Amino acid sequence: MTIQTGVAYFEGRAPRHTSRDLDDMVDSGCTYVIHCYSEFDVKYAPDSMRRLVADTRARGLGVWLDPWGVGEVFGGEPFSRFGAVHPEARQIGSNGLANTHACLNQPAFRAWVHDWVDAAAVAGAETIFWDEPTWEIRGGTWSCRCERCQALFRERNGAAMPVEFVPEVKLFLEVSMADLLSDACTYARAKGIENALCIMPPEATNPGFTDWDRAASIEGLDNFGTDPYWYSFGGDPAEYVGRHARATVEVADRHGLDHHVWVQAFEVPAGREAEIGIAIDAAADAGARNIAAWSYDGCSAMSTCECSRPEEAWKVVADGFRRVRSRG
Repeated sequence: MTIQTGVAYFEGRAPRHTSRDLDDMVDSGCTYVIHCYSEFDVKYAPDSMRRLVADTRARGLGVWLDPWGVGEVFGGEPFSRFGAVHPEARQIGSNGLANTHACLNQPAFRAWVHDWVDAAAVAGAETIFWDEPTWEIRGGTWSCRCERCQALFRERNGAAMPVEFVPEVKLFLEVSMADLLSDACTYARAKGIENALCIMPPEATNPGFTDWDRAASIEGLDNFGTDPYWYSFGGDPAEYVGRHARATVEVADRHGLDHHVWVQAFEVPAGREAEIGIAIDAAADAGARNIAAWSYDGCSAMSTCECSRPEEAWKVVADGFRRVRSRG
C-alpha cells in the first residue's frame, strides 16, 4: 500500500496564488491537502473555498477540511464568533467565570458544528479533519461548570460536580467530548463524508483525550491520528515520533480504523530542519501509511509559527515525502 502524504494549507484563497501552491504540493509528493476552513471562510469565502477544493481535486489530490478554530474547541488560531452569537453557551470555568470557548455539551454548539459540516459538504469535503478538540484548561482553572454540564454530571454520577479537577471530572470531560464528536461524525457520515480525528500526545499540557481507545471508539470515525511534534513537546525526532506512530497504528488497527501521523513543519529553528526528514522516516519505519505535515511552506504564512528558514523546512518535507512514497 502506497504511503499517503498530506499537508495543511491556509495560505490564501486567490487562485493566482493557490494554483501555484497546489502545483508545488503535487511536485513535492503530496497526495492530499488539509484545507483549513474557519468560521470566517464559511461566512465570507464559501465560493472561494469551493473553487479551491475543486482546483485541488483537479490535480488528483484528496481533500480534507479542518474546522479551524471553530468554537475555539478545535485546533487553530482563528477567532470564533460563537461566543458572541451564543453567550449563553460559552464554557464556564471552575472559577465561575465565562470564557470565549463554546461548551461542548450545549445544543447551540452542536447545531453550530452541524452548520459547519453542511458548509464543508457544499465545499466538497471528502474527509473532515477533527483537529485537537479540547476543553479550556488553563492556569489552574478548568472548564466547563455551566448549569448544563453540572446537571449532566449529576445525572451520570449521582452527585454534584466538584470544583476540584478530580478524576471523575476528567472522565466527564472526555466522555462529553467523545459524545460531541460521535454526534458530529455521524452527521458528517450521513452526508457521505469520512471523519478523521487527531488528538495530541498524552504528555501535552491539555491533550483533550488521554484514553486513546475511547477516542478511537467514537461512532462514525474512520481515521485516528496524533501529532507528535518533537520540537514542541520535547523529544528526539526518531524515537519520539516513531514511538507515537507505532502506538497510533496499534490503536487504529485495534478499532478497524485507518490512521495518520503528523510531523512538525512549524517553529523549527535554523539548523534543525533535517529533523523533519528524520521524523518522516521514523513514522514510516514505525508502520505509518499516512503522514501529514503542518504546514505548507514551513508555515511561512503565520509569523508566530513559521520555521526560522521556512523554504528549507519545506524542502526537507518534500524530499521526505517523495522518499517514503518511493518505497511503495
